[in-house]
Amino acid sequence: MDKRSIVVIILLALLVIFWSPIMISLGLLEPAPQSPTPEQAIGDTASPDQSVTEIPGPQTLPADEQTPAGILAAIPRKAADSAAPAQQVDTITVETEKYTILLSTFGGGPVSIKLKEYSYPWEGNGPVEMLPGARTAEPKLIFQNGQFDITRLHYASEQSGTINVQGSSRTITFTFMRADGAAIQKIYTFYPDKYSFDLKIIIPDRRQFSIERHYQLAWQNGLTATELDEKGDYAASFAMGLLPGESFMLGEDGFFGGDWENDTTFAREIFDITWLGKRSKYFTAIMIPRSGPGSAAEISGKKSRVKEHQNETIEKKTLSISITIPITDTDGRLEDNMTFYVGPLDWDRMKSYDIELEEMFDIGTTPFVGWMIRIFAIPIMWLLPRMYDIIPNYGVIIILLGVMVKVVTWPLSRKTVKSMAGMRELQPKIEKLKEKHKKNPQAQQKAMMALYKEAGVNPLGGCLPMLPQMPLFIALFRVFNTTILLRGAPFTLWIDDLSRGALSWTDPYTVLVVIMALLMFFQQKVSMTDPRNKAMVYIMPVVFGFMFHSFSSGLVLYWTTFSAFSLVEQYIGNRKRNRENRQIT
Repeated sequence: MDKRSIVVIILLALLVIFWSPIMISLGLLEPAPQSPTPEQAIGDTASPDQSVTEIPGPQTLPADEQTPAGILAAIPRKAADSAAPAQQVDTITVETEKYTILLSTFGGGPVSIKLKEYSYPWEGNGPVEMLPGARTAEPKLIFQNGQFDITRLHYASEQSGTINVQGSSRTITFTFMRADGAAIQKIYTFYPDKYSFDLKIIIPDRRQFSIERHYQLAWQNGLTATELDEKGDYAASFAMGLLPGESFMLGEDGFFGGDWENDTTFAREIFDITWLGKRSKYFTAIMIPRSGPGSAAEISGKKSRVKEHQNETIEKKTLSISITIPITDTDGRLEDNMTFYVGPLDWDRMKSYDIELEEMFDIGTTPFVGWMIRIFAIPIMWLLPRMYDIIPNYGVIIILLGVMVKVVTWPLSRKTVKSMAGMRELQPKIEKLKEKHKKNPQAQQKAMMALYKEAGVNPLGGCLPMLPQMPLFIALFRVFNTTILLRGAPFTLWIDDLSRGALSWTDPYTVLVVIMALLMFFQQKVSMTDPRNKAMVYIMPVVFGFMFHSFSSGLVLYWTTFSAFSLVEQYIGNRKRNRENRQIT
């Protein structure tokens, strides 16, 4: 075949391959309609005005097909031409003491949950939104192995407008009715003073929708950062579930951790799941099955960050729990109940549900010493709001808490002061012993131990009394960085939010960190026992300053108070010791 023939064949092949695009570009051919992507069909990218594909229900089935297997085989699946026409979307507003909830007839559920008592801290702030950028209603109930999401249906409701929930609970009913009489009913119950609402799902005959014995209860919408310290907010975010007597986390490095750059799924095939939820630093959304425990937990999604205000929003995170339908239903009726807690991480409020929702605080899970931290943390959680009822300023309460801790630990700290003073007085004699036995370490150690015994000084006495205080400090750290009580709580002057730390070195909150570091410097200076440790007097305050810089100002205030009283105690102890020594001489 000559070269000219080869060129002609290649040109003809190219013409065949690109025939359609060329004709479309010339306007001589209509482009073929594109099929919707899976996300457009059932995902969160669909909008309420899109058509919803309904599943044709079966007609009367023969008696020998009245079994789950026969029903599934006899019911036709979704067809391409079965889409229902778009319908008008109406909304209902529910006002309670805690929420403003917007419910949509598309999906028959909440598309906005705004917390009345909590606002964003940035300029132009508004109430915290627990369904930021919601495209469809939450929660989702998904059947047919993930193929049938009933929040993709249009519902009708007899209620409309704004409903004020005062005095007692109110119910709102959404009903989906298909042409053949197949129905789905969602009944919500809202309470005037709770951060939770109930949902009852009723499907008179689940066989009409080809629903199997398992379905997924899911919360797809992500939680955004609500604090100025965005990184700290995301670092405190994770998903958690509860088994009888045991809590567990989903995902690597927490809910927002792990490899979320690509679509990722973490799952645990476990039984008896009491509840499953996700949280940010101060807020949480928890799903609680009521008819029976869940049988599996799953978290899936993709990390997608979108700038919103000063913060970034994490979206496309789905948390789901598998529910098993009881086999006692002889007529195909499905009726199930569930509760959703959507609100602040409030210890007292969450504990009142009596299903260990307070485990979402993740306090006391530190390996080996977690139980000790919990011993201190729980009483502090209980004490803070009770003190606030008497003294309505958490800054003053934290100072009083520091004083109380100092009084309780005074017997231990007194030994520390006494031991340090004794070591400082023995320092000249210790230097002489080191010089005398510098070539014989064993003799040096023996002589020093004899000196300590004769003077009644324990060389470890300066640090051992501090060990029991470490679990207390860690407990305070966990409490002050978790509890909603300090969020937006003012103290005085420029400190108007005890939950946040300094965002930069020019932030006015840095002043409190500097005061804390200076107090630490003077405390170490008056308690220094060995001149060779002089460098530590300057290094440690700087190290602590860098550590505490981004910690909550409530924690910095506590440590500042504790350091101030420790300095006073050290000064008084030194004066008393010097006076006793003068009397002896």
